[in-house]
Amino acid sequence: MKRFALTVTTLVLAIGLSTLAFAEAAGKVDPKGAPAAGAAAPAKPVGAEAGGHQPAPLPAEVEAAAKTMVGTWRCAGTGMGKEVKGTMTFKLDPAFGKYWIVGNWKSAKTKDTPAMLGLDYRTYDPSQKKWVSMGVDNWGGWSHSTSNGPVGTKTAWEGKMTMIGMGGKMISWRMSEEQVSPKETKLNAEMTMDGKTWAPMWESTCKK
Repeated sequence: MKRFALTVTTLVLAIGLSTLAFAEAAGKVDPKGAPAAGAAAPAKPVGAEAGGHQPAPLPAEVEAAAKTMVGTWRCAGTGMGKEVKGTMTFKLDPAFGKYWIVGNWKSAKTKDTPAMLGLDYRTYDPSQKKWVSMGVDNWGGWSHSTSNGPVGTKTAWEGKMTMIGMGGKMISWRMSEEQVSPKETKLNAEMTMDGKTWAPMWESTCKK
């Protein structure tokens, strides 16, 4: 159980911390899915050609969010009672046609935890009117989550996570973000094993 608790911390910090700058798109993108006033028209997908099957239009929301997310963020907080520090670097990946904002989480080994690595891909899906996120970590964990987008200074994410060896059992988790300033965001995450009782997982402050 101790290893599982640490794994949950690793998984969510590796994947969940990639949401640290999302709230900074607030005010730039309509959370209901429409581009903000004055926003540029969706760009033509990379590699799109006349005729035949076409890639989906590039969501304007992704480009708008990337403007504030791209860069390196430094995070510090606690997870399962342990001190956790690390960095998250974001980029708009041209290798995937700039559909996805990619986050890389790294933290060094400590006396309580091994080194942590995580990779997160996120985009906006206009057909769902939701942000979607998929991630993996270096402990064999993976997750998926969705968000309706920022409401004021806060953003809520909900999803499922698991890891190799758990027999396919998915754990529900949720996270709240609060934008303190354009360069600071506070995060709080919880999880539930039975779908009824929620327990704190970690809290962190990330600064750019």
